[in-house]
Amino acid sequence: MNILVSNDDGIKSEAMKALVRELCKLGKVTVVAPNSQRSAFSHSMTIHGDLRAEKVDYPEGVEAWAIWGTPVDCVHIAMNTIIKEPLDLVVSGINQGPNLGTDIIYSGTIGAAREALIYGCPAIAVSLDSYTSKDYEAAAVYAREVAAAFVKREDRFQYLLNLNIPVGEVRGLLVCDLQGHRSYDEGYQLVEKEDGHTYFMVGEGIITDEFDPDDLRYDINAIAAGYATLTPLTLDQTSHAHVEAIREAFERV
Repeated sequence: MNILVSNDDGIKSEAMKALVRELCKLGKVTVVAPNSQRSAFSHSMTIHGDLRAEKVDYPEGVEAWAIWGTPVDCVHIAMNTIIKEPLDLVVSGINQGPNLGTDIIYSGTIGAAREALIYGCPAIAVSLDSYTSKDYEAAAVYAREVAAAFVKREDRFQYLLNLNIPVGEVRGLLVCDLQGHRSYDEGYQLVEKEDGHTYFMVGEGIITDEFDPDDLRYDINAIAAGYATLTPLTLDQTSHAHVEAIREAFERV
């Protein structure tokens, strides 16, 4: 199996190294990741200017490249230039912090996996439900197990998988079909600095969740209850439930 691993936390991420160690048990792994932190870059792609690329030493003897660009840049470059053989799977992560509910709109981790799917390659995004934990092994094992099963599915080209793993004892894995709503109060502060310019400084932010707390179909609830969550995501963002109503309201014959 030929696997590409990327992320949005940067080439030095210890969480990604744990993921690579596990995925090496499935086949050949190549790492192409941003040179530094690129969280919340969503599906941003560099279309003006040059993208610096540097081959770096990496554990397990894995070929690895650092790209001075976004997660999407990394996958795009890897699939079109660096990796010559056909890819069987792209895995993005392990992200330090969850990608649940509306997080998927902002997530560079999801963006990298989505870019792979656009180019016809099965993809998985993997995230750990903690910004501080250094225990990545359980998440890496879950990712390997999901990857091994996913690549055998005939429908694997039709969607990407969003996998989130809680910290500590995992009660099991739930497939979630509802996404909770998470909003961020970033606490921006207006600051005038000595250089005479005015800046907005981003605070730590307060997360608010709005959903039925007892419904484990929501990924946010399932994680809070101690389950790993798995959600299939598609490229089609059309609201099919509203197409007929909009057609009746706006189409003119």
